[in-house]
Amino acid sequence: MLRNRGAGRDFDRSDPLPGPGRASASPEAGLPVGAARWVSVAGVCPASGTTTVAALLSLAYAAHRRFRIVAVDAHAVGGGLGARLATHSATGVAEIAAAAGNLTSFGLLSSYLDQNAEGAWGVTGAASAAPDAAQCRTALAALAGFFAVGVLDCGAIGEPTADALLESAHAPLLVAPMTAEGVLATACVLDWLAARRDTATPRHCGVALVSTSRRPGSDVGWAARLLTGRGARVIPVPYDPGLVAGRISPSSVSDGVWAAARRLGGEMLSRAAAESQPGWGHGG
Repeated sequence: MLRNRGAGRDFDRSDPLPGPGRASASPEAGLPVGAARWVSVAGVCPASGTTTVAALLSLAYAAHRRFRIVAVDAHAVGGGLGARLATHSATGVAEIAAAAGNLTSFGLLSSYLDQNAEGAWGVTGAASAAPDAAQCRTALAALAGFFAVGVLDCGAIGEPTADALLESAHAPLLVAPMTAEGVLATACVLDWLAARRDTATPRHCGVALVSTSRRPGSDVGWAARLLTGRGARVIPVPYDPGLVAGRISPSSVSDGVWAAARRLGGEMLSRAAAESQPGWGHGG
């Protein structure tokens, strides 16, 4: 049994989630169908640990059992997120997009999905190539009416689909290694986002700094000052050899990692709720 761990802005069962992905058929009062909030997880470099962080975030949200959450593998070469979450669906984003017009109920949609032991639903089928941005918009709009929160594993920044998802989601989460190079690369990405059309985007960003050894390669205080000055909320993810490969579950990770996952969950949900863009499923 896991202890109540961590401090600060942890995510727990008392935190409000947007509708309509409740276990019942009715959406929350005042929230339109399609009210899912999307968190895009993108790495500042290919080896950032993006899929690991997307899995941890999905598990943190799945602990809120009254609501449905979905994890979507939008990585260029899909399949990694499914292995991390132990979801075995063969369906990917392209298949959901192709069937979107017929997915008029959760019963019809669920045949395309898989649910893991923790309760997270997954669109995690392996793909040989990334779906394009139009397919992603269509698929995510189809999913939005049935889930409260969606987590998107976007892979590394620089791929066209990853960049589109990062800009369009309600709350972007950047993932970087806890090294001087990783922190500086993240600062550059935040500056790049600020220079784009939506200059408010960095204010909705979170940053997960992932330690790949017991001795972090950068000073956490320096990293936090550099990145929070650009509007991002920085949350370190400590080293854990259990994150290197294979299935991730709350009981398989350290107290520090699970506390970081809960903090990320709370922070990103708060930032997604503050986002003014309509998002997928709202006519956006």
